[in-house]
Amino acid sequence: MLFMENDERSQMVFFNSQQSAKGTEVVCVSSPVVRLSTIRESDVDQKALFNELLEHNGRSTNYRWAFTPLSEDDELLIACVDLLLETMDEREMTAAVSAVSSVADQMESRFGVDEF
Repeated sequence: MLFMENDERSQMVFFNSQQSAKGTEVVCVSSPVVRLSTIRESDVDQKALFNELLEHNGRSTNYRWAFTPLSEDDELLIACVDLLLETMDEREMTAAVSAVSSVADQMESRFGVDEF
């Protein structure tokens, strides 16, 4: 799905259903941010950025940052949240979509891109 952010930027959000190790159905709501190759080519202090992502993961209760394979040579930074399908309601899904799309767009804008 494609969402328009307040600043006239767009942000993609994906939904993926999967089973946990215990067999529970989980919906992963994710939003792509930036390619790892783009981070490497930027002027951003990579070590500081990766530490910032780890700190956010430790503090955030409604989303997390992760890298997912994009190709053999590249990875993609995503903002994501997992929801239990059995207990998920419309309000929870809406909050998850809002959280990942807004933080992904904010992070993406730091790199001066609007690819996703």
